[in-house]
Amino acid sequence: MSIRKSALAALVVTLCASSALADDCRERFIEMYVGALERNYGRAHIVTEIKGQPKTENIFEIVAWDHNMTKVTVPAGSPWVLTHKGVMWQSSDEGATWAKVHEFDAEEARAMHIASVKAQADTASNVVCGEEELDGTTYETMSADLRNETGFKYDMANTYWIDRESGQVVKSTSHVKAEGFESFATQTWEFPEGLELPVVE
Repeated sequence: MSIRKSALAALVVTLCASSALADDCRERFIEMYVGALERNYGRAHIVTEIKGQPKTENIFEIVAWDHNMTKVTVPAGSPWVLTHKGVMWQSSDEGATWAKVHEFDAEEARAMHIASVKAQADTASNVVCGEEELDGTTYETMSADLRNETGFKYDMANTYWIDRESGQVVKSTSHVKAEGFESFATQTWEFPEGLELPVVE
């Protein structure tokens, strides 16, 4: 075999290997993205910056797929929102009292959310897998471009930092763009033992 043919053969092998790695990375990303639907426990600090508006911050806590609470910390004095078994509650005094906002079909809402996330996962492109060290710990990283095609249409460029031991996403960023809208959000997760949320009757 000539040198030229040998080089061409080597290039083909390299390209095939790269393609296989890219396909494997995309499959792992989709598995992670859809798998996040099963996260039913934890606390996230979420910072959101919407273009043209002040930055907001909140603490999101979840103990079951149908039991979660959002505490808005910036701007100060914002109401808290509690969702439990198809009922949304709001508190203007940091959880001392709660007022019912509305009721909804929790199973239907969850089914619609699952379908939306799976549809987004199918649009994943430019997927990159790697690793990065944060505060002395090395995490697996995954990033991808996604698109939401149902209802409000928008594009996303998301990145995730994943704890290799637990498989949990401990940090994520999402850059969202739509017609007349742009935002950037960062979520930092922790998983404290004994986390409990109010149950309002």
